[in-house]
Formats: sequence, C-alpha cells, structure tokens
Amino acid sequence: MLAKLQVLEERSAQHEKNLRPKNTSDRYAADCKQWEQFCVLLELPVTAITPGSLTALVASLGEIL
Repeated sequence: MLAKLQVLEERSAQHEKNLRPKNTSDRYAADCKQWEQFCVLLELPVTAITPGSLTALVASLGEIL
C-alpha cells in the first residue's frame, strides 16, 4: 500500500511541476528562503504562519525596499 501511495505522490508532484512555469517555481523558492531568514531573525519556527507573522514579514520587506 505504501508503494502505491508513493507512486501517487510522485505523479502528483510531476503533474504540479508540469503546470507551473519554472520562473514561478524559482520565485516560490526565493520567497520560502526569505520566510526562513525572517523566522531565524525573530526566532520563530518556520511553521509559525499566522496573519500577524505574515504582516510583519511584509512590513519588514517594505523597510528593506
């Protein structure tokens, strides 16, 4: 059963990859890296995605730009 689930997961990942342009995937990866750096600075787990933490991230990006 686990092998069947693994095949389904791989098919799903490939399907998603085929639908998304490379530049979009690259931008998502860059966004994730920014989020991770932000979490390190505030000593938050990367799973701390809340309206408040996202607002703080956007505000901090505005200060940088």
